[in-house]
Amino acid sequence: LNSAVPERGSVASMVRRLVGTSSGKCRVMKVRPGRRAVSPRTGATTTGTVSVLKLADLSAQEVPVGLHPSGLALGPDETLLAVANGHSDTVTLVDTTRLTTAEVKIPTWPDSTLGSQPIGVAFAPDGKTLYVACGGNNAIAVLTPTGRQWKVAGAVPTGWFPSAIGVDSEGALRIVNIKGVGSTADKKG
Repeated sequence: LNSAVPERGSVASMVRRLVGTSSGKCRVMKVRPGRRAVSPRTGATTTGTVSVLKLADLSAQEVPVGLHPSGLALGPDETLLAVANGHSDTVTLVDTTRLTTAEVKIPTWPDSTLGSQPIGVAFAPDGKTLYVACGGNNAIAVLTPTGRQWKVAGAVPTGWFPSAIGVDSEGALRIVNIKGVGSTADKKG
């Protein structure tokens, strides 16, 4: 990221994620896991947002997304931001020009119950495929566009609890799994 966030008290401290653009229209995107609405019964958050800060005047606009937004990926043409919503089992796609959203449900396999836990996202270099790390499924969900909508095309199995994903310039997946049985042959860690 070439542009720096100006130091200005709480503004600099509240920035968690920066999404830079090659076009020079840099904006700061901050994941907000739902600090405003909390269930009095469970204490869990009931909302999630991504805050868009305009660097020119540091004004902010909140974009509603799913529960526990935990991963961001900007498409190669910079017009689409993918947000993994770990507690909604969804991915929110944000049009970065209009700040409108569309949501894609990420099912669990083989049953379509709760618990896919999408927590990481990455676009293919051509922007025509979105990969979603699903910790609860031990899989990478593969999303593709059909017209103006994105749909789940399938899944790729992974190790235990994929939590981060990257795609190199040739389209090869790089996956980080955070759970396992140990790093030695005797399974003692």
